[in-house]
Amino acid sequence: MGRELALSNPDAFFLSQSGECFHNVTVTGGKQRSEGPLSMKRELRDVLRLLEELERALSEKELRALALGREIRTSLSYSIASKTRNAKRKSWQ
Repeated sequence: MGRELALSNPDAFFLSQSGECFHNVTVTGGKQRSEGPLSMKRELRDVLRLLEELERALSEKELRALALGREIRTSLSYSIASKTRNAKRKSWQ
């Protein structure tokens, strides 16, 4: 019905109950279909945005893991050096 009205009134806009907008021979809007190309592009954008967020979080966690590894090595080196000094002092006494 909207299409016929739009064709007979090319300068007017008509909106259907399902959300489709008719203007002359052009139809836009309506219910979003989950299988259409626009839906797929939207889903791809969402997935790429999520991927970027996850990669950023992973990078932050990797940097934190490297920092913790350095802290552990430093702490172990200090502990080993301290124990070695104490053992040498005991052996000289």
